[in-house]
Amino acid sequence: MRNPAGPAVAAKPIRSRPAPNCPLCGAPGVPFHRGLRDRSADTAERWTLDRCVDPGCRLLWLDPMPLEEDIAQAYHDGYYTHHDEAAALTWYRRGFRWLKQGYLAGRYGYRLGSTPRRQRLLGRALWLLPRHRADVDASIMNLPARSGGRLLEIGCGGGVILRNLRDAGWDVEGTDVDPVAVANARSKGLSVHLGRPQDLHLEEAGFDVLLLSHVLEHLHEPRARLADCRRLLKQGGSLVVLTPNNEGLCHRLFGASCFTLEPPRHLQVFNPRSLRRLVAGSGFTVTAVRTRSRGGRDYWEWSREIARTGTLEPGQPRRLADRLLGRTFEALEAALLLVMPGAGDEIYLAAEKRDSE
Repeated sequence: MRNPAGPAVAAKPIRSRPAPNCPLCGAPGVPFHRGLRDRSADTAERWTLDRCVDPGCRLLWLDPMPLEEDIAQAYHDGYYTHHDEAAALTWYRRGFRWLKQGYLAGRYGYRLGSTPRRQRLLGRALWLLPRHRADVDASIMNLPARSGGRLLEIGCGGGVILRNLRDAGWDVEGTDVDPVAVANARSKGLSVHLGRPQDLHLEEAGFDVLLLSHVLEHLHEPRARLADCRRLLKQGGSLVVLTPNNEGLCHRLFGASCFTLEPPRHLQVFNPRSLRRLVAGSGFTVTAVRTRSRGGRDYWEWSREIARTGTLEPGQPRRLADRLLGRTFEALEAALLLVMPGAGDEIYLAAEKRDSE
C-alpha cells in the first residue's frame, strides 16, 4: 500500500548490509531483480532481490538488506496504516452488509446481533460473488466463531482486521511498532500496544489465535518472531499468516514491476514451499497452505502503473479500461487456480501449536 497523496520524499538514505545467502535455508542466492527503487518515495537507493538456488525454497530477499535500525524511514508519512478511507453507507453497502452478516452466521457460526434463518439462507448468495466472498472471508481471517476466544494480531497497523474480529465477538489485542498506526487503531477503541512483541509484557500461552497479516515479509528475523508467536499461543492455539506469493501470476507477468515486491519494505518474499518450511521449522504443525486471487485486481492495476511510470499513487482514479482489465485479470487468476493452485498472488497459511511438538 502507498501514500494516496503521492510519492513522498525520504528524509535520509537507508543504510544496508550484504546478504548473499538465503536467510531461510542458508543456500547462496543469485540476483533475480536488479535496480529496484522505492515506488512511493523519491530516494536514491537501488535494491536487488536475490533468489535462493534451492528448488525447495526459492525465497526472494533483498541483498543488500536494509539495517533494522533504519527501516522505519521506508514507512513514509501517509503510509496506508496511518489513515482510513471513510466510505459512504449507500443502500448498496447496507444491503451487502446485511448479506455479509447472514453469510458469516451461516458459514462461520458468527451471530452479529439477531441473524434470522432467512438472512443466513440469503447470505449464501455470496457464493455467487467469489471476489466479495473472498473479501468477507479475509475480513475475519477465515476464523470460525469461538466464544470468549482471545486473539492477538502482531503488526495490526490501523486495526481494521482487529475491529472486524472484535465486532464479531473475539476478545482482541494488537501490537505495532508505528506510533501513528497505533494511534489510528486506538481511535477505534482497540487495545493496541506500541512496540515489538518480544519487548512487551504479553501473557505467555495466553492467546487462542495469533494473526500475521502481511507482516512476515517486513521482518528482519521472521524465525525469531515466529518463536515469539509460539510462546504466546496456548497449546492447540492457531497461527494464521497472509503474505505475498513470489510465484503468483502478477509477478510472473510484471516481473520487477510487480507491486507485491514492495522494495525496500518487503525484506523477503515467500512462496508456498518456503513459507511452509519456515513455519514448520519454527515448531508449528502446518494445517493448510493455499494461494488465492484476492486483491488481484488492485495488484494488476498498481503493477501496470509501476511498469508504465516507475512510481505508484494508489489513491489516484484509474481509467475505466484499466479497471475493467484489472477485474478481468482477477477473474482469470481465480480460474487458473483450479489447475495451478500455486498461482495466486496471496498465500494463506494456517498452523497449530500442538502438545507433541
